[in-house]
Amino acid sequence: MGKPEILAKIYREIESSLKINIQYRLFLGCLLLFLGCSKDQQPDPFPDNLRGNVNRWILDSLHRYYYWSDEITKHVDPNLEPVAYFEQLLSPKDRFSWISNRSNHAPKSNSFFIYGFHYAIVSLDELNGEYLAVITDVNPSGAANAKGLKRGDCFIAVNGIAINQANITQVNKILNDNDLNTLELLPVQLSDPIDTLPAIQLNRGYAGADAIRFTRIFKGNAKTTGYLYYTSFDENYDGLLINAFSKLKEAGANELILDLRYNAGGSVATAAKLATLITGELQGQDVFAVYAGNKYEGTHPQKLNDVLSTSSNNLGKQYSQLAPYSLKLQRVFILTTGGTVSASELLINNLKPYLQVVQIGSTTEGKDEASFLIKDVDNDLQDHWQMQPTVYKLLNARMQGAYDQGIAPTYTVNELSKLPLAALDSEDDPLLLKALQLIYGSQFPWPATELKKVGAGKWHTRTLFESSAKLAQESSVLLIPKPGTN
Repeated sequence: MGKPEILAKIYREIESSLKINIQYRLFLGCLLLFLGCSKDQQPDPFPDNLRGNVNRWILDSLHRYYYWSDEITKHVDPNLEPVAYFEQLLSPKDRFSWISNRSNHAPKSNSFFIYGFHYAIVSLDELNGEYLAVITDVNPSGAANAKGLKRGDCFIAVNGIAINQANITQVNKILNDNDLNTLELLPVQLSDPIDTLPAIQLNRGYAGADAIRFTRIFKGNAKTTGYLYYTSFDENYDGLLINAFSKLKEAGANELILDLRYNAGGSVATAAKLATLITGELQGQDVFAVYAGNKYEGTHPQKLNDVLSTSSNNLGKQYSQLAPYSLKLQRVFILTTGGTVSASELLINNLKPYLQVVQIGSTTEGKDEASFLIKDVDNDLQDHWQMQPTVYKLLNARMQGAYDQGIAPTYTVNELSKLPLAALDSEDDPLLLKALQLIYGSQFPWPATELKKVGAGKWHTRTLFESSAKLAQESSVLLIPKPGTN
């Protein structure tokens, strides 16, 4: 090899070495930049104490189970108190997730659970916007019923405070205050001018409420219609539910009006039992509900038999126990208000693949979500934290759901549009009347003289508040067993 060739080789080696060095430096620079960026994206370090441990459990649990796990807020201060930390992590779409260490989990604060009645605050068009409260529902086991109060009764003052537009918030606080032991109502007789009656004193008193308040049968034109007022999907009353349908079937009911207007939900297993009692199209191996979760939880179709098996009440826990009492209907009429929520909405939506659902009243609350309880086992000996985040969206067998804004009625009817209110099972009630008109047309199954009372409400109103709707808003989402654990 000559001298020129040797010099050329040395030059190429130097040039190659320089290129490798430059590439290495570029690579090292990029690596450091990446690590720097990654460090910025890492969660802030948790404090090394109980609060830090709880907050770490919160974040890990939400990443694993939370329906909106991809929308969890980043860079939330891990030194925050756990409830504040939890709430700042949630998606803006979330209305119902909660966390508690039991010391901050107060009992339900609602007039129905304190004194045994629901109410609405309205203004009267005929009396220059006079404000009053009207009782919409009375628990037979509550203090209000013991004092003789009933649906349709009205009052204009609470603890000496007259109801007006400016103090509705104050009045509601008094009526729903768990710390009060007594309540004074000033009842009135609707007239022009309003006739004031003697004040009524109520002491706290609530002894639970039967899920099935009453049933009724209407007959005419070769049709027998059963009416069922159902207040809660409470598994403790599943035996009464089955017994009610047994009586409806014995009476030959071939139409059903199911009144869920103040039903705040309850057990998904009881909803499955009720669906089975209504229609014969839903069989044990058919899909009753679908739970759709995040990328970790996935989607879980639930067959009717699987849902029934989760019930804590052995009555109706198997399809074969329910089938003999099923009305096997092709359609059902369901009465709703803003107080209709959770398991009630699940029933409405999940019946639709199997029969015609005719909904009458107003739009429901809109809780198309489910959850299960998550406990902080690691820190449980020191602090009893538990959470119920939204884990699933609820769908029916056709994968239909998305009723977070409520389920709109087929026929819109406002039960509070006119006063006085009629009894819930009376043909004078506008929701029940509409259902009967759809079933029987103009030929009702009672004497023509009775028709004069139908829709006889004189006082037109504007609704400002409903305690049943407030309870629906504040109640938790549907609580279900974790799929695969039962």
